[in-house]
Amino acid sequence: MSSWETNKAAIRELWPNATIPQALAELFADKLQHLDQAVLAKAIREARVAAKYPTPEIREILEAYHKAKRLDSSGWQPRAYEPPLPLSPGVDPETEHRTGKEIDILLQDVDKSTTGVEDLIRRILDAMDADQIGPPAAHRKLVPLQVMRMLLRGKTVHPVGLERATKVWPDIEEVTSESAGEAAYDEAAAVDL
Repeated sequence: MSSWETNKAAIRELWPNATIPQALAELFADKLQHLDQAVLAKAIREARVAAKYPTPEIREILEAYHKAKRLDSSGWQPRAYEPPLPLSPGVDPETEHRTGKEIDILLQDVDKSTTGVEDLIRRILDAMDADQIGPPAAHRKLVPLQVMRMLLRGKTVHPVGLERATKVWPDIEEVTSESAGEAAYDEAAAVDL
């Protein structure tokens, strides 16, 4: 477990020949002691590797910290809400809202087979062609369907897509494991035709 004291000692060890005046040491403490100390420990090592100067630089350590924080998986959290969609040109907002609600109902009741999913995908695309739903709203509805279709076919899905599909079908992994045999059957039936 990293603490500010251990990170301060690491700075002294990694820059053994540096003489840090008291005012600069206080500035280091002010800028660094309130950060996530585990990420800061990584950042201090990275800053030392990339150091351009014989003394530690706050700027270099902070840049390494922000880079490590971005790369740290615990630093990113998905949104808890879906942001509002932009208005679709050429689509009546009331019609789009009504069509979106109808599609949401169909999503809940869709036959979780490759045929059922592909039929709903076609229906959404037809609604988009008829200017009943715009591309942003259609995209939001299509992603979970595409994920379901890929899983039914036994394909690998990106974790972000799987997370978005799980919002629509919380039991998606159970459905796909039960439907794996059906997916193979659908593929075989397609070949026979």
